[in-house]
Amino acid sequence: FYYHSGGGVTVSGGEPFLQKEFVRELLESCLLQGINTAVETCGHVPWESMEIGLPFIDTLFYDLKHMDNVVHKRLTGVGNRLIRDNLIKADAADHALDIIVRMPVVPGLNDDPVNIWALGEFCRSLTRLKAIQLLPYHRLGIETYRILDRPYALEQTSTVEDNALKPHMDLLQAMDLPVRIGSL
Repeated sequence: FYYHSGGGVTVSGGEPFLQKEFVRELLESCLLQGINTAVETCGHVPWESMEIGLPFIDTLFYDLKHMDNVVHKRLTGVGNRLIRDNLIKADAADHALDIIVRMPVVPGLNDDPVNIWALGEFCRSLTRLKAIQLLPYHRLGIETYRILDRPYALEQTSTVEDNALKPHMDLLQAMDLPVRIGSL
């Protein structure tokens, strides 16, 4: 099926590298069968948890939510130094893998041109970068949070239309970076 469809296996989560041994074994088994592999991560794990899976990953989808460490901590509860350091290490690893950086763009939180420019500056240093994906914020999580009886902090935040991200895409393209809006 995978051979004929050009598909593969993507491990996502939560954070897949919190299950590092299982993820490594799963990815290794896939590659032995000729199945393309990908992992979606936020990168906020000990480097050793990522490192053991890298030899078995074809594509690493990596979330960067905000480039400023202080703002990142205010928005997510953790700083971004570990996240950035892990991406730099993954980029320098001895294993052939493609890196796709993703930024979910949320109005009023990380959509300012200074943050987008900082994203571009950081990504320019990545030798294995295949694309930057600007992901428009959507409100699909509201119902899940309601079912879990948890407050949804962004309930009043409006969604982002793809065309609203065009100036951000233009800025990154002007920096000679491969960028697209959305995940496809």
